[in-house]
Amino acid sequence: MLLTAPLGSILHQEPYHFYGGFTPHWYRWALPAAGLEIESLEANRGFFSLFGQEARRFSALIHPHRTASLGVARLGLSALSVATLPLLRVGFPLLGVVVDRLGLDGVATSGYHVTAVKR
Repeated sequence: MLLTAPLGSILHQEPYHFYGGFTPHWYRWALPAAGLEIESLEANRGFFSLFGQEARRFSALIHPHRTASLGVARLGLSALSVATLPLLRVGFPLLGVVVDRLGLDGVATSGYHVTAVKR
């Protein structure tokens, strides 16, 4: 079986973090219970790529087209969002991929890739 599923959560309550997403702890618990032997379990990048992904999501939420009807222009958020859109949409995601290669953090990812076999 080849399996990939999203996870947008930092691991916590280890090793009992079975819910709130498909964590490695969940795979190690559920797949053997289903008669599957895990051959590989790999993170889909790391914390900094996840941060970049969420920066892109944040930029969409504060985009002036979305926030104009809320009257946030008075607060200066419209100008702020326009000025930060390139950084949030391109800069942080690219930087995240590069920094993840340093292997600084292993507690967050956007998901896992699992290979398992039924023997």
